[in-house]
Amino acid sequence: MPPSMILWLLLALAAIIVLAKSICIVPQTQKGVVLTLGRYTGTREPGLRLVIPFVQTLLPVDIRLAVMEVPTQDVISKDNVSVKVTAVVYYRVCDAKKAVLEVANYREAVSQLAQITTRSTLGSHSLDQLLGQQDDLKQAIRRILDERTESWGVEVQNVEIRSVDLDTSWWRIR
Repeated sequence: MPPSMILWLLLALAAIIVLAKSICIVPQTQKGVVLTLGRYTGTREPGLRLVIPFVQTLLPVDIRLAVMEVPTQDVISKDNVSVKVTAVVYYRVCDAKKAVLEVANYREAVSQLAQITTRSTLGSHSLDQLLGQQDDLKQAIRRILDERTESWGVEVQNVEIRSVDLDTSWWRIR
C-alpha cells in the first residue's frame, strides 16, 4: 500500500472520529448546556445537536419533575415537644443554565435546604399547629424553598409532610 493511501486513510479516519464526536442527541426529557472552552455559550433544546469537538462540551440537564424524600428530621416544636417529621419535595429545573452554573450540585443543595427549612419552619410552631395546620405549613415550606432555589434555576412545585410522629425516645421509664 503506497504511503499516500495510508495518509488518506488516516485523514478519513480522523474525519469520521471528529464527525462522530460533533453529533450530540439531547433527549426530550433534557436540555443541553453548552460550554465553549469552559464558558457558557448557550442552551440547546431536545433533538440532534452539533458541537465542536474538543472545544465545546454539552452538559445534559434533566428537566422532568423530580421527587426527593427529606430524611426524617428531629424537630422540637415551639411548646418543647420533640417530634420526628418526614417530608417529600417535588421540584424541577426551569433554567438549565442556572442549574449548571449557579450551584455545584443543585440536587444536593435542594436536599440540604429542604432539611433546614423543614426543621426551622416546623420548629417555630406548636404541636397542635403541626398536627392541625399541615396544609398551611406545607405551603409555607414550599414558598420558602421556591424563593431560595429560584436563583439556582430550580422551581419547587410541592411539599408534602408525610408524617409527624412523637419522639418517644425521651419518654424512658426510670
